[in-house]
Amino acid sequence: MVHFFSPSQYSMESLSLRNRRRVGLLLLFLAAVFLILGILAWQHPSDYGIFPSCPFHTATGLLCPGCGSMRAVHFLLHGDFFMSLWCNPLVLPMTPLIAFLLFKWFYEWFFVRIIPFPCQKLVGWSVVVIFLLFFVARNIPVEFLEFLRPPARLDHATLSFLNHFVSSIK
Repeated sequence: MVHFFSPSQYSMESLSLRNRRRVGLLLLFLAAVFLILGILAWQHPSDYGIFPSCPFHTATGLLCPGCGSMRAVHFLLHGDFFMSLWCNPLVLPMTPLIAFLLFKWFYEWFFVRIIPFPCQKLVGWSVVVIFLLFFVARNIPVEFLEFLRPPARLDHATLSFLNHFVSSIK
């Protein structure tokens, strides 16, 4: 009887050259993701010039759905959900979906097995519609849609004021 997670079944000797390459690529991808997340957690994207500005916003002056997402991820890694939502309201609700899709993609690529996802088309089209509506709404110059736009620049005085304001509400 072979157990599902038998150590001899998944030892490095039993892996073929193709699967060893896949393990190497997976580890390389995970290392790159953790390096980028570590840099985002350590340094605020507005303070340092190591992160690129949005090329779409630079070229057109319009805010794309991803504008403010690096700052949102920075605040999300620090546990500041309010500031994360303020920088980009789509990052927080999309994080579980992106994590699931990355897991699904790597699982299917590595084990060559399909994970059934019964409502894949519905979710895909819903995400496209949400992104398009968000793109249009955040570029309409109306005051009541101001909460969809990321702040222009978050310096330390603004951050300390906002943190004090949020802590006084709680």
